[in-house]
Amino acid sequence: MNPKFYVLHDIPGRIRFHIPALRDKKNHVEIEHMFSALKGITSVRIEPTIQTMLIHYDVSQLSRNTIFRYVSIFFSKLV
Repeated sequence: MNPKFYVLHDIPGRIRFHIPALRDKKNHVEIEHMFSALKGITSVRIEPTIQTMLIHYDVSQLSRNTIFRYVSIFFSKLV
């Protein structure tokens, strides 16, 4: 079974994921807006060519584990 995503870089307030499902998606801006609308997430940038998503978040409002859950749930529905 292939992983849905993995963490490339993780420091408090910033996580970069490698998400192979981004390769086939055309609605990157919509995905960025959806994640940006979540409380505590300050910005999201998707790079479809290299299949990454960078999330900046406020550590006082959101934990990295909660972000992992959001990403896991969202991309398990798309794949």
